[in-house]
Amino acid sequence: MAVPHDIATFDDQLSEIRNDGRGVIIDLTKCAWIPSSGLSILIYQYKQYRGAKLPICMVLGTNDKIGRIMVISRLAEVFQQYSTVEEAAEGMTSSSDARK
Repeated sequence: MAVPHDIATFDDQLSEIRNDGRGVIIDLTKCAWIPSSGLSILIYQYKQYRGAKLPICMVLGTNDKIGRIMVISRLAEVFQQYSTVEEAAEGMTSSSDARK
């Protein structure tokens, strides 16, 4: 899923996907910045997805600015990160197969 400009919509979309019992790939490749409220949502949703045993990961591509934010906020330590959506989808498939 691409990140919408509206933080409340972003949180709602992540909750809806989780409530449907699906994992999610968050594509941050076109994201110019993340406000603190966006980081809070990522942390909250990460905990919710992990509690539901659903995969959640992010795609940074070559977005160094967002990559630095992830490192500074220490979210890089908890989220699986990929360079492309295709790699993320493959990684999510592999990890869900391992959990079966």
